[in-house]
Amino acid sequence: MLNRMNTIFLAVGTIMALGAPVVTRAQSGDAIAKAERTCEDYGVGQGAVAADTCVARVARTYDRGELEQARVEARNIARAQRTCLASEIEPMTSGYRQCIARETGGGPEIATAPGDDRQRTQ
Repeated sequence: MLNRMNTIFLAVGTIMALGAPVVTRAQSGDAIAKAERTCEDYGVGQGAVAADTCVARVARTYDRGELEQARVEARNIARAQRTCLASEIEPMTSGYRQCIARETGGGPEIATAPGDDRQRTQ
């Protein structure tokens, strides 16, 4: 009986481990909180593609201890946001996401809409 239970738990554990998404860019809560404040300080508000991109990049630089680079990232994303909005592209559209990606160098942390699994091209 015990052997059968061990086999079942091993099988279930294996299935769960294989089915769980892999987190490749985990960031500390402290870095994320600092990143949100830094992005807001540079005018990148919450709830937009630019904000999600800003927080991801700035948090990553905080985790690496690169304080000046965090400000540079926030400044660059704020500039990209202003450029895309000045082009009269509607926020939360694929065109806006593409604009932010183009203006910021298009790293993999560019936010996509929920369920948007399309490949991006540069």
